[in-house]
Amino acid sequence: MQQFKIQKDRFSEIRKQVFYKTGFIVVPAFIATFFFIIRKPGEPEMPIMVWFIIVPLAIVTMLIVLTIVFKRQKALYESYTLTLTDNMITREMLNTPTISIYFNVISQIVKMKNGTFGIIGKDRSDIIGIPAQIENYDQLEEALQKIKIIDNKSSNSISQRYTLLTVLSVGLMICVFTVTDKVIAAVTGILLISLLLWNFYAVRKSKNVDSNTKRRM
Repeated sequence: MQQFKIQKDRFSEIRKQVFYKTGFIVVPAFIATFFFIIRKPGEPEMPIMVWFIIVPLAIVTMLIVLTIVFKRQKALYESYTLTLTDNMITREMLNTPTISIYFNVISQIVKMKNGTFGIIGKDRSDIIGIPAQIENYDQLEEALQKIKIIDNKSSNSISQRYTLLTVLSVGLMICVFTVTDKVIAAVTGILLISLLLWNFYAVRKSKNVDSNTKRRM
């Protein structure tokens, strides 16, 4: 049996990734709120003093959100344990469903451009993500290569999909609050609700999302 954990001294790299991903959602959300809810078309502008109150509050709120996210992510990653036995690979993490995949049902092992690995089982919901900050990286890669030939990806398709969905959500939100045509507003509103419902379902179903995040959904 082989066991691997995250290198704790490399959490700063993970924190940087979390910062970019969280900021990519939080910042556009606040901007959309300011310009498409607070300042509705046709209504008088907000007094300048109100902006001096709202903007600092928004910045403080974002910093609090990021602090909470960093603290939670650090606890999750430090609890990350990957175990390889003779016929199974298992990922365990704090407050997160344990994922175990038998070698004979692994459909694909991919290595992303940023060094992370993805173990994909027969069921698409059975996906084990392995951060590049895992200890004994070369030893793990050699062990995975013996299980199944590793497919090297020239780009991180998961991150690209994540970015596309975020941009699409923000774009639809802007349309809902700015477009005056009722038909267009209705169509974009339905698309936005559908996308949010799909995201809710995907998060609830995912075995890689911790229970605290699922409850907050």
